[in-house]
Amino acid sequence: MNEAMGSYVIPAKDEIIVTRKHAHVSEALIRHLQAKGLKVVNTRTGGLAPDLCTVCATDPMLFEIKTGYGSGDYLKALGQLLFYEKLRGRTYRKLLVAPTGIRQLAISILADFNIGIIEYTETDGSFSFSWQ
Repeated sequence: MNEAMGSYVIPAKDEIIVTRKHAHVSEALIRHLQAKGLKVVNTRTGGLAPDLCTVCATDPMLFEIKTGYGSGDYLKALGQLLFYEKLRGRTYRKLLVAPTGIRQLAISILADFNIGIIEYTETDGSFSFSWQ
């Protein structure tokens, strides 16, 4: 199977309004984790920062939030979680936080990289989280 080559044209499209959701998911996740008694931070190391991590000596967790569940979303999250873990110099329980809909094949492959999944749903601006 050959890769496509050459140029192509993308026609102009109508203007659309894009709603930013990442910060809303992050704030809801912070409240969710704090309700579980966890302290969370997102401090920078070398100018880079994971979306969230817990401050815990026994079970530190690293979270990467995505607002989509396509292959690009979880592949980027995989790289970010592995990179941030090395950058911070310690082992974390790594968790991808994404909307419900990641396929089981992707979930099982991410599990092979020791990456857990927290799926979220939004109803009327309120988020609920399901730990897989």
